[in-house]
Amino acid sequence: MANERLKKALKTTAKIAVSIVALWLVFSRIDFNETISLVRNAEYSYLLVGLFLYVISQLFSSERVWGVLRNVPVEISQLVNLRLYWLGMFYNFFLPGGVGGDGYKVYWIHKRHQTSYKKLVAALLTDRISGLVAICVYTVAYMALRSGILTGFGIDESLQHWLLLCIPVGIGLYALAVWFIDKNLVLAGQMALLKSVVIQGLQMATALSILLALGEDMAQMPDYLFLFLLSSIASAVPIAFGGAGSRELTFLYGSEYVGVHSATAVTLSLLFYLTSLVSSLPGIVFAVRTDLIDGKHVSPPEVTPDLADAFEKANEQQ
Repeated sequence: MANERLKKALKTTAKIAVSIVALWLVFSRIDFNETISLVRNAEYSYLLVGLFLYVISQLFSSERVWGVLRNVPVEISQLVNLRLYWLGMFYNFFLPGGVGGDGYKVYWIHKRHQTSYKKLVAALLTDRISGLVAICVYTVAYMALRSGILTGFGIDESLQHWLLLCIPVGIGLYALAVWFIDKNLVLAGQMALLKSVVIQGLQMATALSILLALGEDMAQMPDYLFLFLLSSIASAVPIAFGGAGSRELTFLYGSEYVGVHSATAVTLSLLFYLTSLVSSLPGIVFAVRTDLIDGKHVSPPEVTPDLADAFEKANEQQ
């Protein structure tokens, strides 16, 4: 147990170090004072609109999780699921590792409904992958339709539209992956993917609101949104603490490639992170009072499990 704690502590420390180094690289390349100036001069009404849109996206995300869990099956109300989801959002920001929320949801549902870890992990993994696939769908569509975006990689512009074929192929591979994870979740996984497309659209609208708040030119909005999609993919790679630093690096180097203002791109990243952070704060209520989730207190384990722990317990039950 002591070795496992040490391993987790070292892993978390390494992720924090990666984030610090990445952020240092970013702000060594751009003027930090310019970033501060952009935030100070922002149109705050647009930022509030962005916050509203992001909260709506999270309500959809909660419903997406609920839809997948019903096929496990786990019988919880949408309201209980929403409270548990908001608690998970809070834990994802404030627990080391960035996946503490998923781990706690697995633990809580297992404790309350005696559902196997294996089935719960399969459901949450299906939910998460659907979100990543939706991001890739938008990204590929942009790369196929944006004139000249791939010429820097030596790809002829006339071949770009063929990239659209990657979308149905990717959706098929996603369905196959879900079948391998749990064949009973295939239909629920497809519904989750449809919802993920809507959710990602709402989050892109959030990013658009932030850009409007910063006074950015509408003509370059698609390029910023493309970088936003790439940063979402980069932050899903678990090498930095909560994705911090990896997002900003993506915006920095990506802005140089597509030809947008680097400071604005990094500011967009920081403000989107702040928006998601603020929206997670109501979860603190359920972290302090777990009995408010469904009327019964569920004590967290000695160390709140992350998703990796849940996988280990799932394997033990196989």
